[in-house]
Amino acid sequence: NSDFTCTQFGQRFDYVLAHSVFTHASQSQIRRCVSEVKKCMKPTSVFVATFVKGDEDYPGDEWSYPTCISYTLETMQRIVADAGLRCDPVDWDHRSQTLILITFPEAGIEIPEVIPR
Repeated sequence: NSDFTCTQFGQRFDYVLAHSVFTHASQSQIRRCVSEVKKCMKPTSVFVATFVKGDEDYPGDEWSYPTCISYTLETMQRIVADAGLRCDPVDWDHRSQTLILITFPEAGIEIPEVIPR
């Protein structure tokens, strides 16, 4: 939903996928999404998301559709780290988007364990 609420399902998930969500979301919306998904993650969950990597960050506060917007990898990593999670980019051909894995740092999950290259 527009508030990214995941707790309505009443369970924790092994995997969460946000495909082409962050490509249209403002930074505050991404922060909200990461915060809400975190509430539904198990200690070993993997949250997979895509975004358009660029040289500048989208400055707006609104959902942007159908236009895609971009963020730097550093901004995405900062947003995820601010939520107490880890963000690792995946070296994987995914059209014009960058794929990131979001996990709990203490889980110690390494990318090759999740997605073979």
